[in-house]
Amino acid sequence: MKTFGKFCAVLTAMMLSAVTNGIVIPHLWNWFIVPLGVVPIGFWLAIGLSLFVGLFTPPSGSGFSDDLLTALLKSFFINVCKFLSLGLGAIVNLFV
Repeated sequence: MKTFGKFCAVLTAMMLSAVTNGIVIPHLWNWFIVPLGVVPIGFWLAIGLSLFVGLFTPPSGSGFSDDLLTALLKSFFINVCKFLSLGLGAIVNLFV
């Protein structure tokens, strides 16, 4: 039963990360890449783009963590940083 709880926690963190990517990536793309003449993207395409790029980038960290709380806190921190980058992108977009 303990393994099932870990599985559900990791699955929830992965889904939260995918939703975060689906929110942040289209905004940044549409602010900075569309003016260069590229087609705008939406939520689902951003998630697909994120997964595609993830196939070709090495995983961060030294592997799977035995400590579930540390892994979940790391995932939460990464998602908060994504929203901070969205805020920074909005500020830069105001001055471009």
